[in-house]
Amino acid sequence: MSNYIPITNTHKQEMLRKIGINSVEELFCDIPGQIKLNKLLDIPAGLSEQRVLEKMSCLADKNKVYRSIFRGAGAYRHYIPAVVDSVAGKEEFVTAYTPYQPEISQ
Repeated sequence: MSNYIPITNTHKQEMLRKIGINSVEELFCDIPGQIKLNKLLDIPAGLSEQRVLEKMSCLADKNKVYRSIFRGAGAYRHYIPAVVDSVAGKEEFVTAYTPYQPEISQ
């Protein structure tokens, strides 16, 4: 999964302001009404990340498995949420170093 983190409403409004519009709908105002879909699609509710991984795992179980491959040295088959990569990549979580004020001001 990607490192996608949704934007806040404040960020969204700032982006809209910078391109000179007030709403996301304005992005689509040039599309003729006769080709727009003016109803909700019959799409099932979203799933949690873990549930999607479980479903994908069921699909993957249909693949041929080669037991003699030792890639990962035995560290596999456990759930790690995708957000862990984003959080673990933040400098403040991987170092005890705290910059002093003059460094921050640079």
